[in-house]
Amino acid sequence: MAAGDDVEIHGGRGFTWEADAHLYFERAKSSSLLFGDPVKHREKLAARIGR
Repeated sequence: MAAGDDVEIHGGRGFTWEADAHLYFERAKSSSLLFGDPVKHREKLAARIGR
């Protein structure tokens, strides 16, 4: 997940509280829990288009 990579690159939670990276990480994580992960969506799309 890009938001997780952003947190790792900028040194963990300590630095990201000063930027918005922690907000993006939390939103991405909660969206994944609510709507499913990207792998699930790719599988559904592939099934719909017949691959």
